[in-house]
Amino acid sequence: MANSGNRIVGILIALVAGAAIGFVWGRSAGVHEGETRATHAAEERLLAAGLGGATAVYIGPTSATATPENLPISFSKKNVVYWKPWVIDGSHTVQITFLAKDFPPGAHQLPPFEKGKPNQNQAISCGGETCFSYAINPDLGALFEKDSKLTLDYKYVQTLDGKDPHDGHIIIVKP
Repeated sequence: MANSGNRIVGILIALVAGAAIGFVWGRSAGVHEGETRATHAAEERLLAAGLGGATAVYIGPTSATATPENLPISFSKKNVVYWKPWVIDGSHTVQITFLAKDFPPGAHQLPPFEKGKPNQNQAISCGGETCFSYAINPDLGALFEKDSKLTLDYKYVQTLDGKDPHDGHIIIVKP
């Protein structure tokens, strides 16, 4: 009889642990599913606007962490970038600024995205938690025509919730 009681206790512990794991798994899956739906909707809007694929950079848990850390994007494919906090819950803000003093030498002081001005900082527009880039600066096209192997490594400053500025990188290539 004692063995039967131990089995029941063991089964109850396994059921409670399984329910807890299922609850946590379901909550995180829900966030990712919602995030995926939002991501696909954003990509569809960008593609409808004639822009290429959208690539996400996730910032967090601090400004020092970005995934991916160095993001290659394609001039030819008209890639765009969006930055999001690593936790999508409405409580975080991301700010992205490309400083003119850090523009790569091969860029001839041109900013990485449209609507920027030569030799001037370019702040990326953020609405809510997400910052979307414009299309890659079309003026960079002449540079890629001269050198199809050109690689432009743009450093930017990223902050999460206005704290701890940290460097990030996008790398613009022609292919």
